[in-house]
Amino acid sequence: MAIDKLAISYCRQGHLCTPSDRFCTKCGEIVYHACPNCGHSYPDVIVVGKKPDSFCSNCGEKQPWGD
Repeated sequence: MAIDKLAISYCRQGHLCTPSDRFCTKCGEIVYHACPNCGHSYPDVIVVGKKPDSFCSNCGEKQPWGD
């Protein structure tokens, strides 16, 4: 049985969004589907309740929600 992976997307505030969202349904901010600096996709594994990493694992640049 194959398992389909869901692309992960986040808004500027770090809320988890769906790949089809252009804007966050929680806060209205723009949704990012990959690192805005290098285009690297976000990891397809998430930990519920954990804020996404503040820096890209590919280029090291701060993400829009980074602290």
